[in-house]
Amino acid sequence: MMDSQLLKKNGVTCSYATAHDVRLLPLHISQVELGGVPADAPLSQLGLSQRGAVSALRVRIACDGPVMLNHLDFDRLDFFLSGPDIQALQLLELLMEHRVGIFCQTVGPKPARVVLGDDALRQEGFDADQALLPDDLRNFDGYRLLQEYFAFPARFQFLSLRGISKLLAQSGQSNAFDIIILLDKTDTPLERVVDKSHLAMHCTPVINLFPKIAERQKLTEGLSEYHLVVDNIRPLDYEIFSVSKIYASEDGQRDDQVFRPFWSTWSRDGGNYGAYFSLRREQRALSEHALRYGTRTGYIGSEAFVSLVDANHAPWRDELRYITAEVMCTSRDLPLMLAQDMGQFVLPDSMPVRALTMRKGPTPPRPALAEGFSTWRLISQLQMNYLSLMDAEDGEGAAALRQLLGLYARLAESPVARQIDGIRQCVLEPVHRRVPEPGPIVFARGVGISMTVDEQAFSGSSPWLLGSVLERVFARLVSMNSFTEFTLKSQQRGEVGYWGPRMGKRALI
Repeated sequence: MMDSQLLKKNGVTCSYATAHDVRLLPLHISQVELGGVPADAPLSQLGLSQRGAVSALRVRIACDGPVMLNHLDFDRLDFFLSGPDIQALQLLELLMEHRVGIFCQTVGPKPARVVLGDDALRQEGFDADQALLPDDLRNFDGYRLLQEYFAFPARFQFLSLRGISKLLAQSGQSNAFDIIILLDKTDTPLERVVDKSHLAMHCTPVINLFPKIAERQKLTEGLSEYHLVVDNIRPLDYEIFSVSKIYASEDGQRDDQVFRPFWSTWSRDGGNYGAYFSLRREQRALSEHALRYGTRTGYIGSEAFVSLVDANHAPWRDELRYITAEVMCTSRDLPLMLAQDMGQFVLPDSMPVRALTMRKGPTPPRPALAEGFSTWRLISQLQMNYLSLMDAEDGEGAAALRQLLGLYARLAESPVARQIDGIRQCVLEPVHRRVPEPGPIVFARGVGISMTVDEQAFSGSSPWLLGSVLERVFARLVSMNSFTEFTLKSQQRGEVGYWGPRMGKRALI
């Protein structure tokens, strides 16, 4: 968790929670070059000469100060593709789809070299422990990926490289090493612009979402619901994202009774306590001043209201007098004000860092998805299945997929939202493949998915990132005894990406 230093001085909380673990190492990127295969690379000795490499990305990692590589102990490095969006996505596609080998070598007269496995380079951001949005048992995890992609595509521009510890043991007195990723494709326009500004270390996605305790409210028999306010002094600086629990108390006591979310009865109320709350949102009512002169940023936001019920003492016990609530909240539109003067951020604990700054963002706040007509469209997703996406005729599968993704278009900036219209075809067919798991050889039946896009809708960027997200969404829809195999095609270039069999994540009932 980190706070804006500028706002913290004024007594305002604008906190950001990190999504990825960041290991601080005394290392930095000193050079990045995309071009031909390095002349000093002995591909034959490394067993890489027959892989058809025609270009390579060379990344030089150097130690800070007098530190030597053999003084360090790490096996993994994480990188963020920090270049301009179009170039970052082109580089991501090039690295993930056209790499044919990876090796590392120390810098020096007699370099040590280590060949890394084919799976050493991975795209990050899909695991549950890397989520930006909090876990919610009501939601299908694949929809969380879609929300995060359309709200902030750059959160999936993270890569990790594993297996580097083998090189450290042979590094001797070297204080720098090269990571060389061999590629079977050249991209001359990209080679002209790629430099060390296109990669960054020690980065993580962050989200303006943090826990708070709402102000105490007095229970009144004449009210059926209560307006939750995080801060009575600065009510417009906070917007409630979710409510975890509500505590009711008698006079002179604290937290005498707990009201739990009504929807979590079966999953989190093992004792069947019978005391629950429901949450309702409505758009914030504008003051006369705001109606006349406008809001400070143009974002209005919403207000949260809760209703209480106790099955044993309807509507609640007579002795209860006050309620407080555990909430997750945002800083409403304060991040937009930070965009004008980003400044620096501070951590609650002391850490060996010189400064904390933002590389991209912040994105503008978005209203809740479940508003107006979109509520019914969200309910229709409860019956999501592959049959609704299968192309029967005239692109019906693509139309169904566009309708599904259209719910998230309001989260996205215009260039990202237009990508949805670029989906032209979605074809599903049964396939049989070897199960991609260790152990005895086993074959299984799965679902092959082929999606075709029109790249004119992507404004010059690569559709590969969208394909990588949809591939994970589809894999979460099939049962764990089956798998998905995903192919992304372009009307302009043919096959853009292929993702091999991935075992399903959905439990069997």
